[in-house]
Amino acid sequence: MGGKTVSGSVRFVKSLYNDPFRWQVVKSVSFFALGVYLAVEIANADLSEPA
Repeated sequence: MGGKTVSGSVRFVKSLYNDPFRWQVVKSVSFFALGVYLAVEIANADLSEPA
């Protein structure tokens, strides 16, 4: 009864981190999404008005 049980989602995240190919895909998708978010925010910024 002293052993810890790991839920399926935690096991899935650990499997992503432990597999080098899958971890690289996760990082690539994350940085791409961050880049898209930053591009949208910068495009929507109104630089003509003073702060």
